[in-house]
Amino acid sequence: MTFHIVNSWEEGPDGRFVEIYLFVHERLDMDATEFKPEYHGRMHKVTLDRKTGSAHMRKLSSVGGDFPVTHPMMQGQRTRFAWSTIFADDKFARHCGIAKYDMSSCAQQANNDACCAQIRYPAGCYGGEASFVPRNTNNPSARVNGEDDGVCVCVCVCVCVNTTYMMVYDAQTMSNTPVAKVKLPQRVPYGFHGTYINDSQLMSLQSV
Repeated sequence: MTFHIVNSWEEGPDGRFVEIYLFVHERLDMDATEFKPEYHGRMHKVTLDRKTGSAHMRKLSSVGGDFPVTHPMMQGQRTRFAWSTIFADDKFARHCGIAKYDMSSCAQQANNDACCAQIRYPAGCYGGEASFVPRNTNNPSARVNGEDDGVCVCVCVCVCVNTTYMMVYDAQTMSNTPVAKVKLPQRVPYGFHGTYINDSQLMSLQSV
């Protein structure tokens, strides 16, 4: 089963094929009291053939995670890069980092893992969904330096000191050293999802 879809678009003559990238849980027990490694979602590709009505699914990565994001202006278009959380190896379904995936055809060759880079949070820190923020937020469709030109922003809870940080990572280099680390004035409960809006969007909401 699946919770979250990465992206989807049409390929081939007259859009014959529909390619869907999603995170598949090969086994999941919603009543379980512990989150086991076999419950992890992993990126798969589903190809639908509109002419024959057939469907084919292929596993693209062995990295366990979920909550995928892509460039916000490329939903429904052919996408090369995506990012997801990484599940920690514990029973609490916590997320210990960010994985980057290359979904180009060359990265999908046999025996290749589409996960091309990983960021790991500091020990004892766990984050939710990372939002991909294009470098030019006023014109997010501008991709001068590539589709992945931007940052991944996430909220991390450091359980050992009961403190929450806003972490900003370079989405291209995927360096473990954050571009910025902002201590929030109060603890934010650990959660799953996040989003990003720029200054002008925020001001328009405040004026309503």
